[in-house]
Parts: sequence; C-alpha cells; structure tokens
Amino acid sequence: MKKIGAFGFVIAMALMIPTAYGNQRQNLKDSQSPASTGSDAITNVQKLSLAQCIDIALKNNRKHAISELQIKIAQAQHKQALSSFWPQVTAQSSLIRIDKDPVFLYPKETTTYEVSGFPSPSFPPMEFTVTIPANYVKQMDKTNLSSSLGIVYPIFTGGMRRALTRQTKGGIEIARQNLRKTDLELILDVKKLYYGAVLAGKIHKIASDALERLEVLLELTENMYKKGSGRVKKTDYLKNKMMVESVRAMVANMKGNEQIVKAALANTLGFDWDTPIELAAKEIPYKPYGFDLKKLVTDSYQFNPDWAKLAAALNVYKAKIKEAKSGYFPKFALTGNLVHVENKYHAGIVSPRNRTLWVVGIGMEFPLFNGFRTRNQVREAKARLEKLEQGKILLRKGIALQVKYYCLQLAQLQEQETALKSAMSASIENRKLNERAYQADMVKTEDVIHSQIFESISKARYEKILYDAVVAQANLDYIVGTQVNKLFGKEK
Repeated sequence: MKKIGAFGFVIAMALMIPTAYGNQRQNLKDSQSPASTGSDAITNVQKLSLAQCIDIALKNNRKHAISELQIKIAQAQHKQALSSFWPQVTAQSSLIRIDKDPVFLYPKETTTYEVSGFPSPSFPPMEFTVTIPANYVKQMDKTNLSSSLGIVYPIFTGGMRRALTRQTKGGIEIARQNLRKTDLELILDVKKLYYGAVLAGKIHKIASDALERLEVLLELTENMYKKGSGRVKKTDYLKNKMMVESVRAMVANMKGNEQIVKAALANTLGFDWDTPIELAAKEIPYKPYGFDLKKLVTDSYQFNPDWAKLAAALNVYKAKIKEAKSGYFPKFALTGNLVHVENKYHAGIVSPRNRTLWVVGIGMEFPLFNGFRTRNQVREAKARLEKLEQGKILLRKGIALQVKYYCLQLAQLQEQETALKSAMSASIENRKLNERAYQADMVKTEDVIHSQIFESISKARYEKILYDAVVAQANLDYIVGTQVNKLFGKEK
C-alpha cells in the first residue's frame, strides 16, 4: 500500500490527463478550418466568456459559412424549378453565306393551244405548240440574315413541375437544418474546449500547488535528516526528492496540455494559429440536475435538426413519386415563332411578303411505350420512401435513447459530485493534520506525502467530475436541438 502511495499521484494524474484532454487534441485535428484574418483576429489578449466564444465561433468558423452557402445553393435550385412555370422565350439570329445563289430549276414545259375563229369565225380551229425550255430561277441572294423569336409555354406536364418545386423546397429545409446542426456542433465543440481549457488550468494549478508543498516538505525533510534526531533517514529524503522531481515533470506536462486546449479553442473560434486567448471563467460551473425525461424527448422531436431533416426528406421522396408518375401522362405546351429574313434580293422566297412571318401552335408529347421504365421509376421512388420511413423509426428510438443516456449520466455524475466533494474536504483536512504532526515529529515522511498526494488526486477527480457534467449537459443540448439550461435548477 505504501509503494502504491509513493507513486499514486503520478499514476493517477497520468491516467486522468489523457481522458481529460484526449478529446481536445482530436478536436484540434478535426477543427482545422481555415482561420479568418484581418478584422476577425484578436490582436490583444482579452478574456473571453463562453457566450463570447460561441458568438465568435458562429461568426468566424468556416463550417458555418459553408452551411450558409448550402442554403443559397438550395434556394437557387428552387428558383430554377419555379422557372418551369414561366414561358421560355429564346431569340436566335444567324448570318450565312453560301458559295452561290440558291436557284429553283423550272423544268422544260410543252403546251398545245387550240385557236378557233381566227382570223374569221368561218375558219376551222388551229393548233399551236409552245415549248418553254428548262430554266433556273433565282430564289434568294447567297448572303442571308435570319432572326427568330421563339416561345414555349408548358400547359400540362402531368404534375412534374409541382413535384420538382416540392423537392427543391425540401432541399431548402434540409439545408437550413444542416446549418442548425452545424451551429449546434460548433456550440458543443466550443463548450467542450472552453471548459476543457478551464479544467486544464485547474489541473495545472493543483499540480503546481502540490509541487510547492512537496518542495517545502523536501526542505523540511532535509533539515530533519541532517539536523534532526535521526528518525528521518536519507531514504526518506531521497523518496521525497524523487516525488518532487516526478511532479515537476508533470507540471510541465499540465502546462502543455493547457496550451494545447487553448490552441484548439482558438482554431475553432476561427482565429489565426498564433492568436493568444484567455478565459474569463476560472471555475467549472455545476448545477444540480432536475429534469423531465419525457419532456426532453418530446422537445428533441421538435427541435432536433436530424429529425427535422428526415421530415423534409420524406416530403422530398413523396414528391419524387409524383415526378415519376408524371411519366404516365401526356405533356402539352403552347409554341410560337416570329421569323424575319434580311436579303438584298427582293423576289423568290425572300419577297417582301415572305420576309416576316409568325407561327402559333400546340405541341403534345405522349409516351406510348418506353420498356416499362416509368413503372420501375415509380417503384424505385416508393421503395426509397419506405426505406426512409424505416429509418425514421430507428432515428426516433435512437434520439430517445441518447436523451435517456445523458440524463442517466447526469444523475450519476450528481451522486459522484456529492461524494467526491466530501472526499476532497476530508483529504484537505487530513493533509493539514499530517503536516502539523510531521513538524512535531509524530508521523512519518511517507504519511505526509500520501496525504498531499490524496488531496491533489481528490481535487483533480472533483474537477474532472464537474467537467464531465458540463460535457454531458452540452451533449444533451446538442441532442435535444435547443438550449435546455432553463429546464435545470439554478447554478450553485
């Protein structure tokens, strides 16, 4: 037991630190978004509150900007779909020149005429044969300018246009929910990193305080070893010195961990890599948790972005069925064309009467047989909708399970907080008693070291529980899809 106590502080803190900061290092890798520059960067060190950090992240982080651009893309796609309800007007113009004037070959023609009563009515009829040789007739000049204005206005498309607009509306809603989810993810990351930095500072301070006390104890042990009654041996002094140097190395590690978490937070906020930041909070807040599990589950179905995205996706796939079914119906459209020709020849097919003309008509397209493609497109759309509906059932259960998990975790952490707070108070009192007893030469050196170690471990474990509680509540906020802080009790 004494051997474990001699290295207990080193082992316990070494095991605790990776769990406290491992996620922060991963967040530093995952949040490698391009940092903003210019006016967005903080030139002077300033103390930032959690609310300020959240606002800065939502403003500067590129993930938010990318999600906003997705909304603009979806809105543009919706307007493209709406364009099908408008007439499509096109203008065309072409200037052509051919190698020779186009002509029409008038074929050879022979005609017989019968003339009677000439020169006198008493004269018998006379026949005359007239032969017209083949002749080329010019139609137009070889240089021709043609301009046209065409219009197509769909009258009936079998419901395809409305189906497409419903799909693009769903796309806008999905993009909006993606933006909400991105914001919630940023808020979650900021909370984890912000309070992770606070935890790093607290652990660093605990380790520094432990080092300071151990150094004082080392000095006292050295004096008692050299000038005392002989009860304190050189082995006691060496054990104490070994512990001091081990803790000194840990303090340097704690300082590095604090800097790593702050760097990850600065990156998430969209700052440059060399921007220093300080936190306004010095303590991790703790709140006693009292909540209505059923209400939280109900709220999650109302505010969770994944749930809202799924509802929008269901509407999209219902519209896809309508789009596929439109293949069974004919399509009608009004068509019109206005044509004008410019040619320096004024006869033939480019006579003044033929230079400008217009055409109006109704076009129809009716699919008679396409190899059962339409039928299978409808089947595919229905199968995809059914697949999504099955996914909705899984998501519904999954959201409820996650909410329940974090609620149970918060309840568990509340019990641990009460126990660890009591243990921390006892360890502080025990350390003070051992220090006074050691000065009176009533306890061994190892007992004092153990008391200091257990005090530091108790404080570190208590701070870690507070951090776990904050992270659990942040995860609950993320799952529910809205801030649920108002549902909990007031902060202690």
